Amino acid sequence: MRVPSRRAALVYASGGLFAAAWWVFVDAVAWHRAHGMAPAVDAAWALPGLTCTLAGLMAAMTPMDALGTESWHAFSDRPARASVARCWLFGSFIVSFAGLAAAATLALGITAHSHATDAMTASSVDGLARHFTRDDDAAMTADNAAVLAAWRLADAPYDGWPGQAIVVQSAGILTATAMWVWARVHE
Repeated sequence: MRVPSRRAALVYASGGLFAAAWWVFVDAVAWHRAHGMAPAVDAAWALPGLTCTLAGLMAAMTPMDALGTESWHAFSDRPARASVARCWLFGSFIVSFAGLAAAATLALGITAHSHATDAMTASSVDGLARHFTRDDDAAMTADNAAVLAAWRLADAPYDGWPGQAIVVQSAGILTATAMWVWARVHE
């Protein structure tokens, strides 16, 4: 059996890591929706992963032959091409780190929203339950049972997994891109 080269192994590993990163995100969103957790799934949750994927595509468009060891010299035969390639690759990693920062911000926002919602609904539901279940007004209790049920739905259990998955996804895509670039540069 032929053993793949280090370059081929890194390329395959980076592809697997990229796929696993997206799988983690899809799994978290599916699990979150299936269990009716709060807060509701938002389309913005996919933006950090899409940003990191765009950065990976930017890195893939970089002409790696311009990044060879001979192009690092200021007086090489094509210094302008090497400088443009380095700047483009640097910009792609800036975009990827911006996606990672957005993922961390979203994860903190999801956590902060859920804790604020939990504190608000816990006290509100108790107060509403005492108000709507008075014995002297049974008709009011029956009419407002739907309102009380809606408040209890707002008190759905919080799941921190989507926020964590967004960060894991963005970090995985960033790492996969770095592995792939390193494998291509060191051919």
